[in-house]
Formats: sequence, structure tokens, C-alpha cells
Amino acid sequence: GPKQGVPKWSIGSFFPVDDHTFFCTSYPGLHYTFDVKNQSIKLIHKANGRRERDRYDYRFDSIWKESDLWMGWSSRGLVKDLLGKATLVQKDPHSKYRPRGNGDSSYLPLRVNINGRKFIWNLDSGLVEYHSSGKTIRAWHGLRWQSFSGFNGSQPQPANKKPHPFFEPRYPRESPLARVGDYLAITSGTYLSLYHPKKELWYGPFVMQSKSMLGTEKGLWLFGDSGGPLTYAPLTEMIKIAEKNNLVLTPEKFIQKKRDYIKTLPQKYPTVPKKYQAFGWIAEGEYTVAHKILLEVLKEDPNDAHALLMIGHLHEKKGIQPASKAEYYYKKLIKQTDNKAICTGMWRLIHSYYSQKKWRKAQSALDQFDKHYRSGQKIINMRKKIDRKLSTESKKVDRIFDSK
Repeated sequence: GPKQGVPKWSIGSFFPVDDHTFFCTSYPGLHYTFDVKNQSIKLIHKANGRRERDRYDYRFDSIWKESDLWMGWSSRGLVKDLLGKATLVQKDPHSKYRPRGNGDSSYLPLRVNINGRKFIWNLDSGLVEYHSSGKTIRAWHGLRWQSFSGFNGSQPQPANKKPHPFFEPRYPRESPLARVGDYLAITSGTYLSLYHPKKELWYGPFVMQSKSMLGTEKGLWLFGDSGGPLTYAPLTEMIKIAEKNNLVLTPEKFIQKKRDYIKTLPQKYPTVPKKYQAFGWIAEGEYTVAHKILLEVLKEDPNDAHALLMIGHLHEKKGIQPASKAEYYYKKLIKQTDNKAICTGMWRLIHSYYSQKKWRKAQSALDQFDKHYRSGQKIINMRKKIDRKLSTESKKVDRIFDSK
């Protein structure tokens, strides 16, 4: 790589173009292919000066093949012929994470298109199949085998410091999706499963030593954690393993297998903390069971940050009454010493007030957030939403007085 002017660091985008070749981009303004089979690098474009650097995009959200040319959505818009001239054919500064036109969105994060059927990983609902209009067709709950990262994100920064990465908890951690030929691949923790939409069959789960993957027509590239090995898993081999070990299941049996697994956790792993058992029940939609376990956790440790976040979430969004009780748990998070927990508690408290239509309290909580942390776009958007609600409420009051 370095012999051809390609750095060993800072890969901005990384997509498979066949079963042994990747299209890669790197800063500043480098496009190249990496052939894993032959262990070789081929330089496609290298920017000469700032003007050309802006022409050759650093980050792509998705790429796909249209006729004989590779297309891609970048931060600038639609780019044609990635392996050739890389011409910008349509400007769109807001393309990130949104499939456009007739492009195959298979490689968009958490979104997969398989023969016209569209799937997305929703952080609350799990795996969802949706119509092109945006309406949900159906959802599969309880597909998460393990892992919870309630405080997953950048360390929040005080208001007087730069830069200002805004922290927002992901709840629960998303599982990556990928398209493998006519199959959907989904991972969670150290498990991988395949789904064939037309046959309505699940294959797996398979144990794997990777949490990241990229799909091709004939298999999966699996990436080891912390610089571990890059391995290729052929689709035909995975199907053979599933058939040999009776791991070809209908959706109903697949979900039941997940539920049975969750139920055996306390017996199989008695040392697993109760809060992670609670997370398993939340993944299954058993919110009352999870709530009971979390109350036991907080009885033993009233300041357990993860438990406070989860139980607050149950009251705020999952129908555990009263909904206003979420405020109590989020305020306890704010009293923590950990900066991430404080930031998370303040942000969730704003949302809790908003969902209960307590606009004034939401505005006051947002003002407090601004005093401690530097505002990002999410805060700006939330303030606009609250201001609109307060404005509408004020107009209603004015109309009442005018009518009198």
C-alpha cells in the first residue's frame, strides 16, 4: 500500500465489490481497491491539491452496481463509476443514511434491500420489514441474543470546551445487518443468523468471533475485534452447517429458541448480573418481568447507572406505569459522578417531559443541559420542537380569551 501512496491508516469507507476485492477510500482524496486473494493494492484516484481532494469523496454511505458501473452515495451526493472516473452526477448534501432512486441500499447501515423487500434494524422494535411508503409490514421482536451498552458513545464535553461530540445512549445496541445474495444476515453479540425472505426460513444461529461484517453475493467478510483476523464465510457452507445441525427454523420456532435461551440464562450462568438478565427480558418484550428484576437490582445498589437507565426507559416508553416515574430515575442518573451518566440522565429527562407534554419543564431541563454541555444539532432540533409546541399552546390560550 505505502509504495503506491496509500496510507496504512484512516480508511474512510470499505465496501466489497466481489468476493475477494474491496473498494476503499482514505483521506485525503484517495480511492483504491484491495484484493485480499492476491494481497495487492490498486490505486484508482489520488487527489492532487485541495481542489481535487474535494472531488474524490472520503466517506461513502452505500455503493451498488448499476449495469456495468459501480455507483455510490457520498457526503456530496450520487457518484457514478467509482472504479473509473468517479463523476458526481447529482448533488445532495443530505444523502447520509437514506437510500435514493433505484440504488440498492444493501450496504446502508441497519438497512437492507433483498429483491425488492426492505428491512431495517430499529433500536426499539428489532428487525422490521417495511413498505417503500415507510409503513411497517411486520416486525420480529426478541432477536437480540446478548449485549447491552446503555452508555455507548463519545465522552460528553462541558459547554466551554471544543470540540463538542454529543453523547446519546443507544438503547439497546444495534445489531449489524448485511445482504448475502438472497439472504439477510444479522449479528448480535457473538451470534450470526441468516434469513431467507422468500422461503420464510431462519438459518442458525452460528457462533462467530466477530461483531462486524460485510456481505457479498456468495458469502460474508467477518472482521475480528481489536485488529483480529479478516475471514471469509461462504454462504453455501453456512447453509450446509445449518441443515446438518437442524438449525433451519420457521420464524415462530426461531423466536421460541431465543426465548428458551433467555429463560435458561439464570441457571446456565448464575454469575451473570441481574441487570443483564433484565436486558434479555426487555429484548423479548417481557417488560413486567424485566421491571421486577431491575427493582431487585436497585434495592441492592440504588445507584446502578445501567439499571436506572433501563427502568426509566420502561416507564417512559414501554408502558410500565406511572410514566412520570421515569423522571425519578433519570434525576438519580443526573446525580451520578460519571459524566456520561449525568449527560444521559439530563437528555432522557428532557425526552420524558416532552413525551408527557410538559413543554415548560422540557424547556427548563433543556436550558440546564445547555449550561453544562455544548449544544449540538440534536439539542438545537429538540429546542425547535419544544418552541413549536409552546407556540401552539400559547395560540390556543389566546383564542380562548379572544372568544370570551
